[in-house]
Amino acid sequence: MRARALVATLGLLGAAGAGILAGAPTAMAAPAGCPSGATCAYTGTNFTGSVGPIYGNNSNLTVYSTFRNVESVYNNGTQCEDFMFYGENLTGSSFGIPIGYQNQNLGGSWAWHHIDSNQWCNA
Repeated sequence: MRARALVATLGLLGAAGAGILAGAPTAMAAPAGCPSGATCAYTGTNFTGSVGPIYGNNSNLTVYSTFRNVESVYNNGTQCEDFMFYGENLTGSSFGIPIGYQNQNLGGSWAWHHIDSNQWCNA
């Protein structure tokens, strides 16, 4: 009897887990102007305004107006998550963007108009 109850419980847990995975968010198609392999900053929310793609690690993104004025960001990379930092040289607060994911509106966050460096894969 206990064996049947355990199997039934495990079956329900498995079904619940499958439901969670089925409802997981999926990556979206790259917005206009964001080439493959790049992380792109947009000067407007919802990927509007000017777009600025970057590749590789960057210790000083303040030289790019799109990152000084960023309002939305998308990772169209091909290798790994890209970590965005508040300060130059990978300092301060940070957040990661997995491949194919985005933040459509950075309003209310430290990153609004202020991503100063990035590092792919956090390596």
